[in-house]
Amino acid sequence: MISSINKTWVLSTSLLTEVADATIFYGIVMLLGALLAGPTATAVAIRRALAPYLREPALAYGAIAVVLGIVVLWWEPTPAMHNPWTAALFTLLCLAGFEALRRTTALEFPEADDPRAAASRTKERIVHVAKSATARPGSAAPVAATSQSARLADLERLTVLHDAGGVDDEEFVAEKARILNGS
Repeated sequence: MISSINKTWVLSTSLLTEVADATIFYGIVMLLGALLAGPTATAVAIRRALAPYLREPALAYGAIAVVLGIVVLWWEPTPAMHNPWTAALFTLLCLAGFEALRRTTALEFPEADDPRAAASRTKERIVHVAKSATARPGSAAPVAATSQSARLADLERLTVLHDAGGVDDEEFVAEKARILNGS
């Protein structure tokens, strides 16, 4: 009798562990998808950075094929991945979500172009923000000129942050008004 109780305990514990692992894995996949598709400044910045790559179907689908191949065929994080039907369903759902992300990004950033040019622009923005952050008006300048220069520098940094997706439109307008009011 004790042997059958022990077997039941071990079996139910291993099944519960598999269910918990699968729930966590699918939850992480859904959370990442929701975060990437969301309206937050971080999500917009990520989509803006990925837009040139997502615009190229061969590159985009090649990357997602590698990721899905590693997850579904090699890693198999859940027992459902051992079943060809559920693995195929998971793959199709991921591909549908990926295509929705590609289309949304294409509509949101129609100006996205060559990935090398986008990487170059991103590097230029980072350098510009770094230079703007370290460049401050000299102390020998008159107070009015220093104040004006500081405001212009603050407006330039704010514009770069807004263009990079670091602040949304509402935050941009509010901060711009604050800078122009001198507070």
